[in-house]
Amino acid sequence: MLFDILADTQPPIAKSCPGDVDIFEGETPSWSAPEFEDNVGIARETSPTLDENLPVGNYIQHHIAYDYDGNFADCKFLVSVHSQGNQRWV
Repeated sequence: MLFDILADTQPPIAKSCPGDVDIFEGETPSWSAPEFEDNVGIARETSPTLDENLPVGNYIQHHIAYDYDGNFADCKFLVSVHSQGNQRWV
């Protein structure tokens, strides 16, 4: 008897993804972790790490979740570190 093995073609979905984060230099960035779900389960997630003391600049955070068949969903947001002397964005 032969069985057909069907591959899962439905990618995971991002249930939640943080919005952009703005901080001043010297502050530690923080956010709620992205949440993913999938019809057959999440096999693994990748996420970047950030140093606690970031220099002034913009840092893209790209989190990815993969299911067991290699389908994926991602969540991207920006961490912006502003100079202490630039308080116009508040």
